[in-house]
Formats: sequence, structure tokens, C-alpha cells
Amino acid sequence: MPTTNAQQFEADLKAAKNGDTVSLKGNITKNIVINKLVNLDLNGKKITGNVTINTPAKGTINLKNGSIDGNLTVEAPQATVNNELTVTGNININNVAFGTWNEKANGNKLVVNDPDGIKLTVAPGKTVATITVAPEAVGEVTITNNGTIEKVDAQASVELVNNAGATTNLVTGTAPVDVKGEGTVGDNNNTTDPAVIALEAAKTAVKAYEDAPITTLEEIANTNSLRATAEIKVSAVADGVAKQELTSRIEVQNGKVQAAKEDLLIYAAQTAINKIAEVQDIYSDEYKSAVHAANTATDAARTAGVQDTQIGEEFVAMLDAANDFLAPVSATLSGGGVFNFEGVNTFNVTANSKIGAKGTEGVHFAGQEWASSNAQGFSYTTDGAFYTIELTKDNTPVEFNTVFDTFALQTQGSANIQDYSQASTGRTGADFGNAGHTGTKLYSASPWNEVGTLYYGIHSNIAGVNFTNGATAAIDITGTLKSDATDGSYKITVTMYESARVTKDLKHANKDSLKPLGTVNYTFTVSAVPAP
Repeated sequence: MPTTNAQQFEADLKAAKNGDTVSLKGNITKNIVINKLVNLDLNGKKITGNVTINTPAKGTINLKNGSIDGNLTVEAPQATVNNELTVTGNININNVAFGTWNEKANGNKLVVNDPDGIKLTVAPGKTVATITVAPEAVGEVTITNNGTIEKVDAQASVELVNNAGATTNLVTGTAPVDVKGEGTVGDNNNTTDPAVIALEAAKTAVKAYEDAPITTLEEIANTNSLRATAEIKVSAVADGVAKQELTSRIEVQNGKVQAAKEDLLIYAAQTAINKIAEVQDIYSDEYKSAVHAANTATDAARTAGVQDTQIGEEFVAMLDAANDFLAPVSATLSGGGVFNFEGVNTFNVTANSKIGAKGTEGVHFAGQEWASSNAQGFSYTTDGAFYTIELTKDNTPVEFNTVFDTFALQTQGSANIQDYSQASTGRTGADFGNAGHTGTKLYSASPWNEVGTLYYGIHSNIAGVNFTNGATAAIDITGTLKSDATDGSYKITVTMYESARVTKDLKHANKDSLKPLGTVNYTFTVSAVPAP
């Protein structure tokens, strides 16, 4: 079966690339849709039907040598259009590149809908039946006439430039037409009063701002230029009452845009924060990325003036907890001096980030999180900061049980006391130096216990030590000297460290690989008392 002219034309269009020219071999009856930037050479033939050109491509479209018995509609926002086709219906110019419709045919009826502004030029010696500037054409519309225009119907503001030798027979419409040039204008049913033109232009610009969609952040960003145009146009209005009314409309729309923006930003922040809780592994890069995205969305909302109360206290608390969880552990220790055997020795700990059990209880840590965690969901062997209390004599480690009968630590405000004595057993006894017991093993490579080292954790169940940023707690140390302690100069070094674990499944190899957060020192001297 032979290929028809219509089939051949459509095949040629399908095969064409942007910038190619497609020719018509014979008359066809068919609606044609073109989604490329191609030139049409109709070879003196006719298309009976509507032709639609819709392309985002940048370049030039040449339409020539034939006719369309129907409508021609063009949506090509980055294209220059040179039209020589005769069209029996309307030529609907929905969007073209600014300043780029050149009309070079006789008898056509043009409808300008382009919202971005357009410069439409009529070629010398050519006659256009009508040019209708539709209400949708809210940008700057300029018609440059070098030939003849039978009628200009302005439903939106337009500048008409009639060059020398050009004729416009009728100017009409409800919107102002600013007529310029040396050409001839016949009946002008439109005003040329600059004050009226300025007022109508301002009304059009304000309405464009009011009608702009504001359902996405991208759409809201696009209103900036519309608002700026409206403000400029209104500033040129001479009528004080009208100017105030238009200014009020802009302010109302500003409020609507801001409210819509805040709603979208709040929703974006809440959505991003909720995604943090959806990540199963809180030690993964995915979790870090989710927290980063939530911070970005929340910061964007705050920058736009959104208050934390608008985002929601529960959302902000969730994000704060996640940031606390990821923040590097940091603290400052103060105190130290000469060790007082007769009273209490106190040093202070100030958290520069959250220390102790990281995260939020019931969310980030719980008894079942790690098998070695206690019922409160935390122990210093897993996810929290801890102290080492090291005893040295002349810079050499010595066991506590050779110098002290008893030694105790207690956080002020807590009933929990960490006691060490000659009678201590288990881990506590081994750390104190008592034989026959298994001591503390925090690391993957070190021995079960180190000579002269006690371990004291910041448990989440001890009052005042599950620190948040800025919190301060005081730790009391008491001790009784062993009667047969060896003479010499002693030093107790209290060092606070970050968690002994890199992750929940990986321990640091030894103490040397941990970051110390702070240190305080106590000194004392043991000397024999001469017999009387």
C-alpha cells in the first residue's frame, strides 16, 4: 500500500533533528503536532487541520511557502519564529523568545498570549488582519509595524510602534495602547494618556502577581520577579488613591506568598526530620545523611523566619537529639590540687556536647540495644564517656590497694557510690589491685586490667551525669590511707575519655587510641612518722 503524503510528512517530522527543514510533498488533511525545533517548507501546498508547535529547544523556526487551513499554535519559549505561512484560522502565539515573532505573510489573525513579553514585528509590504493582545499577555508587549495592521485589539497593555510608511487602521480594546512612531493611525478608540497607561500597566502587573501559582517553593521563587515588576509599575502611578489600593493588594499577596512559603518549609523540615527515625542503623552513613538533610531543611525554614514552635517542639527535640548523638563528645574538667584525706575532694565536669548515654532514651538507646547495656540502656563499656583514675608513685603506676584502705567516688546528687576497698571483689576488686578477680576490659587489645587504674563510668541512671551541652556536675572523691603505704610522692590523675567503642560492634584497640576529654590531678606525699 503506497505511503500517503500525510504519512510521509509525519515520518519526516519523526526523523528530523532540531534545526532540520521538513518539506510537504502534497496537500494533506490532518492535525499536526511538532515537538521539535524544525523548519517547515510546505512547497506551495496546504495543510488542512490545526498545526501545533511545542518545543523547549533554543534556535530559529522558519515557516514558509504554503498555507494552513486551520489554527497555528506555537509554544516555543526559546525560539525565534519567522512566519510566511498564510493561516485561515488564528495564529496563537502562546510563548516565544522575547522579541522574536516576525510576521511576513498577508491576511493573518494573530493572538498574543505570551506571558513573558514579546516583540512582534510586521514586515514591510505585508498586511495583518488583526493582532489581539490577550489578557494573558502580562509581560511587555511591543508591536513594531512596518506594513499594515487592520486592527489592534488590546486586552492587555501594549506599545505600538508605527514606523514611517506604516499604517494601523484601528486601535481598540480595554487596555491602554501607547502609540509611537511616524506612521499613520486611523481610528484610535484607545487612550494615549500616560497616566492611564501607567495605571493600567500597574493593574495588569499586580494581577499577574496575585494570579501566580504558589504551590511549590520553585513557584514561590518565580514570584519574586512578578512582585518586583508590580512594585515598579505601581510606583509610576500618579493617582494616589489607586496607588494605595494597588500597594495594599501587593502587601496582601506578599503575606499569602510568605505564608505559603512557610507552610512548605515547615512541611519540608518535618518530613526530613521524620526520615531520621526511618533509618534503622543509627551508626550508618545513611543516618548521618538523614540528619544533615534535616538540618538543611530546618535551617532553610529558620532563615525564612519560621519559628521552632511552628515546626513543632517534638520535631525540634528529635533533631536536637540526633545532632547530640552525632556530635563529637567534648567536656571540660576543673579542680584538682592536694589530695585531702580528711575531707572530700571535688572536681567539676562541664559538658561541651552531650556526654553520657548518647542520643535519646527509648529512641537511640535502650536495654536491648546492646547485650552489655544495663537496664537503663547504657554503660561506659558501650556508648558513653568514662573516667580513668590512675595512681602513680614517682611517675610509676602502683596498685591502689598498696596505698589506700578505701577509695570512693560519688556524683553529687546521686545515691550511687563507687566503692573500692581491700575487701572488694570482682571487677572492682581487680581494678583496685586485689588478687584473684577479673578486672575491667574496655578495649580489644589491652589486658583485663591495668596496674593502678580504676574505671568510673557516666551511667545514665546516675543523677546529673547524662549531660546535655552546658550541663555541669561535681564528682566527689574520698579516700583513707593505708597504714603501711610506702613513703613517696604520689599523684592521682583523673582523665575523662570518649566511649571505648568506635561503633556498637567495634572497640578501640587500647586506651591510647581514645580521645581524652579533660584531666585533673591530685597529689599527696606519704612519709614515715619518726617513733617518739
